[in-house]
Amino acid sequence: MSPLEDALREALARREPPAGFDQRLMSRIASEGDRSRPHNRHTRRWALAAAVLLAGLGLQQAHRQREIHRGEVAKQRLVTALEIASSKLQHAQKRVLEIADR
Repeated sequence: MSPLEDALREALARREPPAGFDQRLMSRIASEGDRSRPHNRHTRRWALAAAVLLAGLGLQQAHRQREIHRGEVAKQRLVTALEIASSKLQHAQKRVLEIADR
């Protein structure tokens, strides 16, 4: 075999872990669990920011709908006012024509 194959075989050979390996591993996993909390804080901040953004967009949409409704009500009132004015003008025109025909 070549020296490269020998080096690979030695590097990849199965070995028993050193004494206390499992305890050190479990301790490290527990300590990294504490490190993940800042990540959770960032996630919570992003979630809060997204919730605030969605609430703002919802409020903006509600405001827009209210303004549209107010515009439609104003339009209907204007149409009603114009119909009344038209009716009054027709009535006045009819009276003027009646007086002119005498």
